[in-house]
Amino acid sequence: MNVQTCFYEGDSISKSAAKYISKALKVEVKPHSSLNYNEPFIFLNGSNSYHHRTLSFIEPLSHVDGYVHIDNHDDIALFPKGSMKVGPASFVEFILARGKTVIFVGQNYWPYKVRFKGKSLTMLLRNNLCRYKPLSRVHFLRDNETYALCPLTTIKENISVIAEALEYSNIEKVFLLDECSEHVRLLKKPKKIELYHRSDLQWNWDSSFYPAFILKWSDFRLNMAPSEIYVSIDLDVLRPGIVECERSDVTSILTLEDVINAIEEIGKRSRIFAGDICGIYRYHKPTLNVIKTLYEKLREYIEGD
Repeated sequence: MNVQTCFYEGDSISKSAAKYISKALKVEVKPHSSLNYNEPFIFLNGSNSYHHRTLSFIEPLSHVDGYVHIDNHDDIALFPKGSMKVGPASFVEFILARGKTVIFVGQNYWPYKVRFKGKSLTMLLRNNLCRYKPLSRVHFLRDNETYALCPLTTIKENISVIAEALEYSNIEKVFLLDECSEHVRLLKKPKKIELYHRSDLQWNWDSSFYPAFILKWSDFRLNMAPSEIYVSIDLDVLRPGIVECERSDVTSILTLEDVINAIEEIGKRSRIFAGDICGIYRYHKPTLNVIKTLYEKLREYIEGD
């Protein structure tokens, strides 16, 4: 199978990464303007400040019904101040709007360690759940259970999320603070929604972030997988110290092996048609070696048997 390898024309960092891969693995590389979207490809992007380029690469792929976002961030605009324009922190919202199923891997920004109903958990603070549209197409692939909390300060803007969550199988449970129950008139599925009291949650953080409601996602492995997918990897998903990237985060938790395992798990359930890697911002040999390893793994599953 012919797997194309391309760089972003005019981006010297993207081109240098492609040249490194070309020399190390003896593969032909070409500018993105020469890409044939009817054939599989791997795009070697530059800095994660340009991660939103992914949108223009996935848009022509009408047959691809799934998008895997391996990134420490959701790249969906924050609420209420987030930009509605396409950018590196908002483009995934536009991928959802184009009918793709989105699977998050490694998302861990704004983690809050709490004790909830007798269990020690990490919950992800998300004030932008109303922008996870449609909620039914959003999944998480994580080793641990996925909990996302909506703070009291944005309950009015996000109240519609509860109605959606009760209808979709990808949300296993909705925990609603009893003080907010007057906002919710829909208990059509009482087994799926559970009221909790402040005594149920040990919260040692800013009171303005206290959860109005908490969503517990079901394990992606229990849901139907897309038939064909596009995989995008931002190096900021890796733990600090593994690579150098322009925008990194101390909350990143994945190792290189974790990312490889995720690609393998996804690739066994769906056909990987194309993908990209971003995050490099200067010539750094250890980072380029990580890109090479990820490139090889993506190519292995794109080529298939």
